[in-house]
Amino acid sequence: MPAPVRRYALAVLPLTLLTGLYVVAHGQVSPGGGFQGGVVAATALHLLYIAIDYRALRRVRSVALFTLADAAGEAGYLLVGLGALLSGAAFLRNVLPYGTTGTLASGGTVPLLNAAVGVEVAAAVVVLLAQFLDQAIVIESADGSQDQGHTPQGGASGRTSEGRTPQGQKSAPGSEGGRR
Repeated sequence: MPAPVRRYALAVLPLTLLTGLYVVAHGQVSPGGGFQGGVVAATALHLLYIAIDYRALRRVRSVALFTLADAAGEAGYLLVGLGALLSGAAFLRNVLPYGTTGTLASGGTVPLLNAAVGVEVAAAVVVLLAQFLDQAIVIESADGSQDQGHTPQGGASGRTSEGRTPQGQKSAPGSEGGRR
């Protein structure tokens, strides 16, 4: 990746994360919400891959932690709905005061739902992209063994120049080598 692109990606990373959080927080008063903001926030993390390399992204992206965050977002959404049921209302019905129109506190339970969806979507996108990148990115070290890296070696077939799949298994000659 050219140096100016790397510098730009590193410079906009915090701005992208802040924009994602802003879109989640203001979803009830402006266009956006949990889904859109979650995708933007997840994109911010993956700017590390563009700015530095795959190893840097792997160091800060714990798939297990993001899987737990994914479940926490889903649980938060469910808890807001159960809170309505416990108060005698229908599932996900608003039971909080609306507040002043045009402010962040004006949406009742909608900001809580946006936050839960934002966490769930951001974590799910990070986990999804982790799976894609783990399958697609392989580099060969100097001694011929394979290691995760930032340069794809296998092209569209998913095989390296040595006929190996990204998972390191030897593929049969003429086979597509890898899962589809």
